[in-house]
Amino acid sequence: MITANAQDYKDNTPKVGDTIQNHSFKEVRNFPNNVKSISDFRGKWLVIDFWSMNCSGCIQGFPVMDKLQQQFKGQVQVIMAANVNPIRKGSLASHLRLFELQSKSHNLTVAFEFDSLFAKQMNMNNHLVPVIFVIDPSGVVRTKGYKMDSLTLSNIIKGEKVTYKLSSADHVAKGYNYKLPLMTNGIQANGDLDTNFVFRSLLAIWNENTSEANCHGFDDSKKALFKGRAEALGFDLGGLLRIAYTGKPSWGPGDSLYVQLSQDVINETNRRNLLDGKYLQIDTAGIDYNKKRKIIGVNMFSYSIINKNPGTTKAQLRQSMLKDVEGYFNIETKIEKRKVKVWKLVIIDSNLSKNLRSKGGQSEMLLKGITDGEGYRLTNYSIDQIVINSLLLLPIRSIDQSNHYTPIIINATGINFNIDLNLHANMYDLNSVRKSLNNFGLDLVPAEDFINAIVVSDRK
Repeated sequence: MITANAQDYKDNTPKVGDTIQNHSFKEVRNFPNNVKSISDFRGKWLVIDFWSMNCSGCIQGFPVMDKLQQQFKGQVQVIMAANVNPIRKGSLASHLRLFELQSKSHNLTVAFEFDSLFAKQMNMNNHLVPVIFVIDPSGVVRTKGYKMDSLTLSNIIKGEKVTYKLSSADHVAKGYNYKLPLMTNGIQANGDLDTNFVFRSLLAIWNENTSEANCHGFDDSKKALFKGRAEALGFDLGGLLRIAYTGKPSWGPGDSLYVQLSQDVINETNRRNLLDGKYLQIDTAGIDYNKKRKIIGVNMFSYSIINKNPGTTKAQLRQSMLKDVEGYFNIETKIEKRKVKVWKLVIIDSNLSKNLRSKGGQSEMLLKGITDGEGYRLTNYSIDQIVINSLLLLPIRSIDQSNHYTPIIINATGINFNIDLNLHANMYDLNSVRKSLNNFGLDLVPAEDFINAIVVSDRK
């Protein structure tokens, strides 16, 4: 998601229509025989996926890109390009170790390269990842984004118009001034200045001139100066409702809401797609490099509210927002307990788990290596802290694609004493995590539990 200062972000990576410069690779794995440079791939479509060991989404995409390579074998060459930091000591070794672990777990055959000079040449060293470049047989960038699938790639190769999910790094809100309320210019408009009001609430269809997933002014925990103004830009209905109820579009471990309220909004209306919002980017796939790409939001909205009464509170703004949203969508909402998907940390061997009792000493968490198989060592920690500080790096999302938010992990062990735990695992590999937990008599299992959730129904 882009942040409030996204308008200052500069993307200096190759653009659609640019020709990729040649580069000779030095550190490669699974490369075709006798291939050592970009120019060796001329005559073939090239997909370059930049990734980093600190990007869980990138790592979860390895099997997807490996499958894509197999589907387009002979026509397309996929290269997984590690965004190695030449300044950071051990960066190359860590990326190589991660590749080895993931390659073993998923039987990867797709090509990988680990050359920091290539990342520098592509201006990727300070860029958000993942970024996927699709390059035609003559070396010209046809498109770039952050996800790729077989249908999209097939359409690009055919020269057809494609629609794919937007990379937020590619989106800059050019028509929005954060200093002014949404859809105002501070000018004379139909009888008075368009900012000269004492109260206003506005719900609009999101458009590409406004930043997406930007929320400010609703959250009671934020201590920034509050002037009776709040906005939520670029959210689907579910996001708007989470903000109206909590002041936050999402939350994670450490937040009081984490195990109290599910982030999945339950749709009990007769409108099946009511909560389905997404960003799409429509591209000409290289047919006309100079044509502006169009970004659209499907079921995405922006909400703005201002109350200039000095006594206005954020809670009052949220109440007004909920009333507005329910009124426009002709819905009723409530919070009640529903059965939702969770994960539970459980004991599978009580004899082993007894040995977890801490020997005392200062509470300490030593990060040994999240992705290279070394994991964590935690000393004199509560079991709840173990969940928050280590298990929630989660590989769970990579196997549960229906979970769009930080998964809920419930401590169901009944352990009420501090423990010492040496979690020797690749924290992006669920099997590796579970195997390590099993050594201590623990396991992490999918389950269901009754958790508070926002429920949406048609207005009666």
